[in-house]
Amino acid sequence: MKRKSWLIIIIVSLILLLVGGGIILAGLRADYVTASTQNKSPESNGHEEHEEEHEEEHGTIPAAAIKSAGIRTGRAEAGRIAITLSLPGEVSINADRMAHIVPRVPGIVRQVQKNLGDLVKGGEVIAVLESPQLGQAKIDYLSAKQTFDIAKVDLEWEQIIHQNTKRLLELLKQKPEIANIQSELDGAQVGENKARLLSGYALLQLAKANFDRERELWDKKISSEANFLTARKEYESALAEYTSIYEEISFRYRTKLLQAQRAHRVSESALLNAERRLHILGLTDEDVAALPEGREHDVQVAIYEMRAPFDGTVVEKHIALGEFLREDDDPFVVADLTSVWVNITVYAKDLPLVHTGQQVSIRADGIAEEANGTITYLGPVVGENTRTALARVVLPNSDGHWRPGLFVTASIAVKEEEVPVAVPTSALQTLEDKTVVFVKENGVFELRTVTVGRGNSKLTEITGGLQPGEHYVTEGAFTLKAQLMKESFGEGHAH
Repeated sequence: MKRKSWLIIIIVSLILLLVGGGIILAGLRADYVTASTQNKSPESNGHEEHEEEHEEEHGTIPAAAIKSAGIRTGRAEAGRIAITLSLPGEVSINADRMAHIVPRVPGIVRQVQKNLGDLVKGGEVIAVLESPQLGQAKIDYLSAKQTFDIAKVDLEWEQIIHQNTKRLLELLKQKPEIANIQSELDGAQVGENKARLLSGYALLQLAKANFDRERELWDKKISSEANFLTARKEYESALAEYTSIYEEISFRYRTKLLQAQRAHRVSESALLNAERRLHILGLTDEDVAALPEGREHDVQVAIYEMRAPFDGTVVEKHIALGEFLREDDDPFVVADLTSVWVNITVYAKDLPLVHTGQQVSIRADGIAEEANGTITYLGPVVGENTRTALARVVLPNSDGHWRPGLFVTASIAVKEEEVPVAVPTSALQTLEDKTVVFVKENGVFELRTVTVGRGNSKLTEITGGLQPGEHYVTEGAFTLKAQLMKESFGEGHAH
């Protein structure tokens, strides 16, 4: 019966509070928080003594508890309130930091080294294929490299022959003695040109000497004309032979150098093309340089390694051991989730208020802290079916809280306005469907109903119930409200 009587008293008091519009529900003195009995309506006087007795027993909070609860006060004053536009949005992967990893060559999956959700490092091997196409490309490269190496050696040899042959031809123009030529070219590589030139030159020198001697004898009438004519014929024949050899070698030594140079360029071009082919198939310069050349490494020639392009997380995986992959298959998707996109839906009517560069606060259920960002992109087209446009915020996500697919609320500050009284939104509490604050007056904290205007998650305009200069609870209002509810409906009413 006592419980029912007490509940009746509470109900009557609440009715009088709504009718009177100013009954003080609670107060806090220097050492205790008590329910204030000031400004009660006359109808409540009959219950005053009982209420004071009950409040003295159950409606107080020690000052130490108030201090430990972090309750702070401030003076009501004017402020600038950012008028915000709240719009829905969704967290998505930063498409600028997402890669679809596809095989450059078809092949059979031999190893899978990463699973869905695994972290990867840039350049890390995530799967290994065996590809005949890659193996053939490597063989072609090694063959081209061997041909190039041979052509390079041939060119170097022909350059030496060319240089020494040119030197020999210059010496022969001076018509020196054979011994002097041998001395000048001692150890020089001339090849077959040296033997042919020196042999022809020696025969010419011998024929000339014989001809000069026979001519002198014939002039002195010592030798017959037949011997003279025979010597001249032999000399002219030797001169013609030497001249032919000289001209042939003068042409051939330059031609052979040109041929060696051309062969070198062709082989070099073929090698570069084979190397480009390997790069197209995904091999790096280091991979190409490390290609094996011996037959004992033939098994490794067809191996193709799929690598992560950058640090990230495996967000999609479509690959299994033994599976045959084509060039257009999409076995892995890797994304760098240290930053994400927040795609905000902007309704057509709100488009005049939204533009790039605006600051945005992002909130989501389950995440205590807000995130702040800037609109970096505003879609130029309104969707035909949705009649909305897309605004985008690039959000840092180093801690991984903002997961792609998460629905969020974006608050965009469209303008700021000066208001006479602005309080932190956290200072406002709701009681009996009314918005209230705790006001400190004459050493007592009392609950006061206020009227609110514009506001956001940080500041709210007060249009009635709180005057500039009055002191109110800025932090810890919820603690006072909780204590008030505890004292009003706790076990103390059961006596």
